[in-house]
Amino acid sequence: NEEYWVNNYDNVIESFKTAEIIVYEKNTEIIGFCGLIDNYIAGMFIKKSSRNQ
Repeated sequence: NEEYWVNNYDNVIESFKTAEIIVYEKNTEIIGFCGLIDNYIAGMFIKKSSRNQ
């Protein structure tokens, strides 16, 4: 939810500095991405219209 991102903006930006970000694209459109920290999936985000496929 938007409130999470607003309240944790600085923490998220700091995490990006140490995470490996993997992006999935289809036809040059970003469908989703995940952040790995020491082989741990710290977050996974998938475009709503591409879920459950």
